[in-house]
Amino acid sequence: MARATFVKKHAGITLTMESKRVNLIGDGSSALAGSISAGQDRNKAIRQAKQFRKDADELLQRMKAHTKLLRVSAISMPEREPADDMGEVIAQHILSTRDLESCIMRQGMTLKYIGTPDPYPESRNPESPRVEPTADNLKM
Repeated sequence: MARATFVKKHAGITLTMESKRVNLIGDGSSALAGSISAGQDRNKAIRQAKQFRKDADELLQRMKAHTKLLRVSAISMPEREPADDMGEVIAQHILSTRDLESCIMRQGMTLKYIGTPDPYPESRNPESPRVEPTADNLKM
């Protein structure tokens, strides 16, 4: 594997990047002296992407429950004035839940491109009857 080196100096700190390691070298008094492994950054990115998926899934579940409430309130709103176009209210809400589902799936693609193992190993095998559960125990 070829090693690439990039050096940048700023405010008394030299940043040197070599293949998969980043070394920060200061003048000795810098609190940034030390090294940061690219693997640590990758692990942090994986944790954050999984947390984004989890947070989005929690919001999605609340929005799905709200969709049911909107449908019920469209039928019976005797004590309150109904919205001008309740059908449009429901339609816009459903579109936003679909976008949130897309957000969760896109974060899954982010995990794929970071290099995490495929959570659906049999998904490309048409002979397999196995249907994998949603990764990370999301409800989607």
